[in-house]
Amino acid sequence: MTVNSDVAGAPVQAGRALGPHYKWIALSNTTLGMLMATINQSIVLIALPDVFHGIGLNPLSPGNTSYLLWMFMGFLVVSAVLVVSFGRLGDMFGRVRMYTLGFAIFSVASIFLTVTWMHGADGAMWLISGGSCRASAARSCSPTPPLSSPTRSRPTSAAAPSA
Repeated sequence: MTVNSDVAGAPVQAGRALGPHYKWIALSNTTLGMLMATINQSIVLIALPDVFHGIGLNPLSPGNTSYLLWMFMGFLVVSAVLVVSFGRLGDMFGRVRMYTLGFAIFSVASIFLTVTWMHGADGAMWLISGGSCRASAARSCSPTPPLSSPTRSRPTSAAAPSA
């Protein structure tokens, strides 16, 4: 990717400039992805009593507290674990592709999670696994700094030149 000299910072892709509004479109899309992931987690926390009532499970009974904890923490654990992995995948395949793929997977996983036909422990496991899938997609929608920087110089040989 090269930089267009007419518009400062606007990338040129396949011989055509993306225009002066490219940075604002990129900012708004990234903000939308982060807002989507943040609101999702807030909605899950607020809706947990109704979710457990809908699948017919008492999360406070001694055998079911693990489901409650995984509903709380599953999203956070998956998001935290995948930061470096998705940063590297973004470096390899492009951040726009990873964002688009994550947005699509997040949307599809959200639709699948609205259709929960199972009850009890099976329904809880369905929601936990779907929430983890949605968490991984939400992580790819969040901005991750590049892991490899083109400005960072790397030594080409093991021996350093003497001064």
